[in-house]
Amino acid sequence: MKTNNRPKRRLSSIDAAFIYGENEKAPMHIGGLDIIEGEMPPEKFREHLDAKMQYIPRYRQRLIPSPFGFGHPTWEDDPEFDISNHVIAVRLPEPGTEEQFRITVSELFEGVLDRTKPLWRAYIIEGRNDRNTAILWLVHHAMVDGVSSVELLEIALDSSPESILPEKDDFHAKPIPKRNLLLSDAVWDTIEEQINTQAEFLNKAVYMARNLGSQQLDLLLHESRQLFRDIARPAARFPFNTRSLSGKRLLSWGSVPFEELRGIRKKAGGTLNDVILAALGGGMKKYLESHGIDTRKQRFRVACPVSLRTQEQRGSLGNEVTILPVEIPIGTADPLERLAQVVERTSALKKARAANAIDLFTTLFRSVHPLALSAIMGMASSPRINSALGAFQRTSPVHMICTNVPGPRGPMYAVGHKVLHHYPFLPVGPGLGLAMGVFTYNQRIYFGYIADMNAAPDVERFGQFVQEAFNELRDAANVPAYFNLSYKINDLQAKFEAAAEDMQGFEIAHRTPREGGDAQEHETTIEVQKIEKPTRIQRHSMRFEDDSSRDEPVPR
Repeated sequence: MKTNNRPKRRLSSIDAAFIYGENEKAPMHIGGLDIIEGEMPPEKFREHLDAKMQYIPRYRQRLIPSPFGFGHPTWEDDPEFDISNHVIAVRLPEPGTEEQFRITVSELFEGVLDRTKPLWRAYIIEGRNDRNTAILWLVHHAMVDGVSSVELLEIALDSSPESILPEKDDFHAKPIPKRNLLLSDAVWDTIEEQINTQAEFLNKAVYMARNLGSQQLDLLLHESRQLFRDIARPAARFPFNTRSLSGKRLLSWGSVPFEELRGIRKKAGGTLNDVILAALGGGMKKYLESHGIDTRKQRFRVACPVSLRTQEQRGSLGNEVTILPVEIPIGTADPLERLAQVVERTSALKKARAANAIDLFTTLFRSVHPLALSAIMGMASSPRINSALGAFQRTSPVHMICTNVPGPRGPMYAVGHKVLHHYPFLPVGPGLGLAMGVFTYNQRIYFGYIADMNAAPDVERFGQFVQEAFNELRDAANVPAYFNLSYKINDLQAKFEAAAEDMQGFEIAHRTPREGGDAQEHETTIEVQKIEKPTRIQRHSMRFEDDSSRDEPVPR
C-alpha cells in the first residue's frame, strides 16, 4: 500500500507549532497502545517493520532546523537511520500484572523524542502475565494527525494473519543540504507560503460567500459570533487545568462495544460523537463532584479536532485539522437530557458550518512568520511563564481535548498475531493537563485517558466515571448490554495456557488408605504437557436483555 502523495519537506505552520511548543514537561507526541495476542518475538516484528519502511519514507527522516529560524524546519533523510533505534524491546518486572503494565506504559510515554533521529518509537512490551504482547507507538504530532496516523498504522500492520513482505529496499539517504542552500530555500519557501496563505484565505472567503445562501450565511455569522462569545466568556478553571506540569504521565484506558453506542444513537438520536461527548460530560460531572466541586452552574468546554483532510489528501502526512470547541452540560443529572443538549449544540454548529468558519480564521495562522511563531509558541510553553500565569489565571477557554478517530473496521495483525485492542493517547500541556482519545477498531470503541501527575493523579478514576456514565446512558436509552463472548474466551484461553505451563512437573501429595485403614502419603508427579495449539472454542457474540442470560444466544 504505497501512498501517492509525495510528502512535503518543509513543515507547515501547524506542524511546526507542535515542535516550537514542546519541552521536557510537555512533549508533543501522540501514542497508540496495541495489545497483541500471544508472545510476539520483537526481532521478528522489527524485521517486518524495517521491510515496510519504503512505504513510509517520513519514518526514515529527521528534522533539520532552518538557519537563523528564517523558515520552518524540513524533513531530510537520516544518513544514520537504524530500525533498532526505534523498535525497542522492554520486559515487565515479574509477575507482569496489569498495574505493573500501566506504570511501565506511563513511564515510556514521558519525555521528548530524540530530534537527532526520526521522531517515532515502537516499544515491544513483553512479560505480561496473560502471555500477550503489547506495542506502544509514539509518533510526533508534527508528523501525523489522527487520520494520517491510522493510514500509517494500516501500512505497518497487516489485514490478515499471512504477512507478505516486500523485498527490503536498498535505502541510501540523500545528503542533507548545505547550510547556504537551507537558508535560501527557507527564505523563498516562507515568501511562497505567505503568498499562498493569503490567496487561500481569499479563495475560501469567496467560496463561502458564493455557495452559501443569504440565510445560511446569516446563520454562519450568528453561530460564529456565538462561538467566539462562548470562548471569551469566562469559565472556571478545574483542578486538571494547572499550568505547572510535572512531566510525569499517568495513562489509563477502557472500551465499550460499538453495538451499544450504535443502539444509543438509534434510540436517543444524535451521532456517535454526540453519544461519546455525552458520556464524557457525565463522567466529568462525577469526577468534579468527587473533588467537591458543585457542577450545577459550571461550564465544561471540550476542544474537538475536526479533520479537514479531503479524499485527495488521503495518504499525506502532517496535520489537516481545525478545532471545534463544544460546551457540554454537566449540571443535569439526566443522561438523556445531557445527550439532547449535546445534540442541539453540535447540530447548530454543523448547520452553520462553524468548522469552516474556524478554518477560515486559522488559515491566517499560517501567515505568521516562522520567527514570530517560534517565539510565540516558546513563550506559551515556557514553564516560568506558565507558572506566573497559573498564579492569577482563574478561567479557561477550554478545559480538555477529546478526539475521535475511526480506525480499521476489521481485525489487524502483527506478524501473524492478532491485534486484540488499540488504545489512543494524546499529548497534554499547560492548562490542558487531562485528555481523552477515542478510537474505533474492530467493532469496539476504545478510550485512552492521559494526564500529567500534577493535573490528575487519579486519571484512572476519571476513566471509571466515564465508563459508569456511558452505562447509565445506555440503560436510560433502554439499550441492552452487548456481551461479546470472544473477549472472555481470549482471557480464559490465556489463563488456561499459563496455568498449563506453570503446572509442568508440579508435585502434589495425596493419601491412600492402608490395609489397616490408616492413610499413607505418596509423592506423585503430574506431568502437564504444554499445549502448543489448544482447541479454540467456537466464538459467538451474545446480547442479553437483562442480568439473566437467554436460553438461546443471539448471534452477532
